[in-house]
Parts: sequence; C-alpha cells; structure tokens
Amino acid sequence: MRELAKIITTVGSSLFTNLVSEQKRMRDEYELLKDMLYCSNHCRKYKDEIDGCRNWLREYVKKNKDASAELSSIRKIAAEMLDK
Repeated sequence: MRELAKIITTVGSSLFTNLVSEQKRMRDEYELLKDMLYCSNHCRKYKDEIDGCRNWLREYVKKNKDASAELSSIRKIAAEMLDK
C-alpha cells in the first residue's frame, strides 16, 4: 500500500512571471492587475480579469510541468514517494 502525503506550499510569483514571459495577452492583463493583487476591494471590480488569469494559469500549469520551482519540487517529491 502506498503512503499518502499532504504537501502544502505557496506558489510564488515566479509562476506568474514565467507565464507572462510567454504570453503577450496575459502580460497585458498582469500589468493591469499586478499592483492590485493584494487588495481585496479590487477582487470584485476586476473579477473577470482575475478569472481570466486563473484560467490561463491552470492551462499553463497543465501544459508546463516545470511552470515554477515549487511545482517542480512537488513533482520530484511525488516521484520519490512512488518509487518507495
């Protein structure tokens, strides 16, 4: 039987930076929102733009296994656990 593990980590801004460097449209949206990301008052006002960024990020992570250092590390931990 395999051991179950729960990994909790934050994904840093490198995920956004890596995606933005590859996608012009995403870069424009990110530039619009980047200074407002930590203010909850803006979440309602820019909901459509934020949802668009979330969708792009989900697709980017699905297609790019090394989208950020944190995701790469989690993948390596999972592979090591499967090898046990």
